[in-house]
Amino acid sequence: MPSLDVQFADGRREVRPLSRSAPLSLGAQSFNDICVSGDGVGPLHCRIGWSKTGYEVTAATPKGVDLNGTIVEHAFLKPGDVLRIGTADITYLSDQPAPKPPPAEEPAKPARAGDKSPPGKAGKEPPKKEKAPVAEEDLSLFEGPVLTESMAEMLADGDVEPDEPVALSEDELPVDSSSRKSSAAAPPGKAGMVSQLGRELQGGRQRPGEQEILKSPIILGLGAGAVVLLLVSATIYFLMGRESATRLFDVASTDLNEGRYSQAIENFERFVELYPRHDQVEAARINIGKAQIQRELFGATPAWSTAWDRLQEFVKEFRNSPSYRELRPVVQDYAEQLALGAAKAAEAQRDATLLPISDEARALLERTADPETPLTGILSQIRDATDKANAAIARQRERDKSVAEMEKAIADGRAIDALSERDRLLRTHPMYGSDRGVQSVLQQALTQAASTVQSLEVGPPPATEPESAPRRNVLPVFHQRSRTDEASLGQTVWVLAQDSCYAVDTVTGELVWRRPIGADPPFAPVATRGAQPGWLLYDRRTNELVHCRSDNGETLWRLPLSAVPQGAPLVGQSQIYLALSNQTLLRIDQETG
Repeated sequence: MPSLDVQFADGRREVRPLSRSAPLSLGAQSFNDICVSGDGVGPLHCRIGWSKTGYEVTAATPKGVDLNGTIVEHAFLKPGDVLRIGTADITYLSDQPAPKPPPAEEPAKPARAGDKSPPGKAGKEPPKKEKAPVAEEDLSLFEGPVLTESMAEMLADGDVEPDEPVALSEDELPVDSSSRKSSAAAPPGKAGMVSQLGRELQGGRQRPGEQEILKSPIILGLGAGAVVLLLVSATIYFLMGRESATRLFDVASTDLNEGRYSQAIENFERFVELYPRHDQVEAARINIGKAQIQRELFGATPAWSTAWDRLQEFVKEFRNSPSYRELRPVVQDYAEQLALGAAKAAEAQRDATLLPISDEARALLERTADPETPLTGILSQIRDATDKANAAIARQRERDKSVAEMEKAIADGRAIDALSERDRLLRTHPMYGSDRGVQSVLQQALTQAASTVQSLEVGPPPATEPESAPRRNVLPVFHQRSRTDEASLGQTVWVLAQDSCYAVDTVTGELVWRRPIGADPPFAPVATRGAQPGWLLYDRRTNELVHCRSDNGETLWRLPLSAVPQGAPLVGQSQIYLALSNQTLLRIDQETG
């Protein structure tokens, strides 16, 4: 079995058998079948594979490969050829038998007694074979004229004696001089009969049924015409068939260029089936592979996994083809689109299964790239896309985990825990605030929480009796106006000082009214809009929520509370919502309290 004897510089030796179905790759990278280090060794240095009549070495780098001290791009290997790659010597070994030596010359045989070779030259020249002599009696059987049927009838009727000489005239039968002499001796009365016999001897007229049809001028003419017609028909058929093949190939190429990949595949396969010996069959097979890859890459929904399988099949089918060197840029372009596109799709779809496809396509891109032209830019883009995809997938996993915990909390009746988990998720990843899944779980949690709320009447009804008129004490601050010609608009602002709430005119700065509410209220006065604008105050002395008018401080209503408010009330749509420290939420009518 043919094999390679690999001798490394460190003394190691390895024998690798060769196979016609699977070529061997040699280079510096670990993915090669034989890994060789050293200066000038490319990642994929060369490939050795079967090529119809023998094993051929093909260089994979522009620098070529050293074969028996000569740099070549590709060459057939002979037993004993040595490849020098880096620090290794690789010898091609073959199991074919050596050619048989020519047979030895036989010694010269002694000359026979009857040979005519001169004396002294016997044994130097092989004797010539002489034909065996024919007996004279045998030759006599073929002597004399050959008689036809008509001549035989004349002899049978007695018109000519068997031994009578026959004389023929020169005009009737062209014969040699001996015949002319015999004709002079013929009797003159026999001239017509002799002429007839001459014509018979010459093969004169033949009776019906005795003619040779194939020698007929009509038959020969018809045959020649048929041959010419057949040649013309074959020529027309060949030209028409070639034109049909070219037209079908052009239609398939147009379909491929315009993105009709399924139609292009069908037309190219039909071309290969109908014209298997056409010089464009190899190009048709290559275009079938391209169309299959592009159909998966550029479809409405790219099938990255299927496209990668088609690209692998394409490389496997044509990597040993002489045209693969021209196809390497095409393979490189497909690998680039697969690596970058699969990484971006993994980020958009949060699909981790697409990342291995991107990694394998990137590895193929690096193997097919020219070592003299590094792919720094595109490799950087692929790495950035891969990092973004990993980050997006990690966020998606955290989101799914939080949603699962929220759903479990809702199933256990812990709506507050579900809401807390949602808040934690949004603090880490705010973009999930508009996520449909998160919003759906939030709605379920709010619905469950609302079902646990009970409406209770707390405390006595609000008091609406008037209190003593608010005191109009002067503020213990210095008051000074820059202008005195401006009139008051009846609008006030509140001021908290010591244990009271003061209403001050917004234009003049004068005190309008004052109301004691105790020190350190839990919230500042809240303005209300309605039939009668006012303020909501908390009176710490009586633990009441007070609603008073904003223009004169008169009480509209007072509501005793069961606990201290937890924060400022929320006012909207004539309703007041107030949370208390005892985990109670109050909804209060703004007009009636």
